[in-house]
Amino acid sequence: MKDWRALIIIGVLSALHVACSGQSEWTREERLNFQHFINAQKSAAAAVRLSGSGMQGSASASGTSSETLQLMRKALGEAQTVRDDVLAKAHPDLPEHFRNELQRGLQLQIKSRETGDASAETEGSGLHYRWIYWINSHNSEIKIPK
Repeated sequence: MKDWRALIIIGVLSALHVACSGQSEWTREERLNFQHFINAQKSAAAAVRLSGSGMQGSASASGTSSETLQLMRKALGEAQTVRDDVLAKAHPDLPEHFRNELQRGLQLQIKSRETGDASAETEGSGLHYRWIYWINSHNSEIKIPK
């Protein structure tokens, strides 16, 4: 009977340790889903780099614009695939900033390129800059799955 009590105490202590440890282990599925977060950022960054490389009015500007739009669509697709619970596991404020700044900014920038809506570009760029500021300010706090 003494051994039974010891096992219960060990079990309770183990459960408390996991609950209070700050970060539980990432499942394989969560790690795979988090990869969409990384892919979204990579594609968005590539779009920004590419859009800065094309000179407006140059012969290659329309090709660059098309490639930029393609990268933005890819980034948006990746952003829409990552789950909020996975983002929250990395940082409690990540889902809000990711959705409202990066994802919404991409949607507006895509809209601007598709319709010529300059105000959507302005708002989308502003949200993108807010995202960059937030992610850079909190980068050390984000728990990346291993």
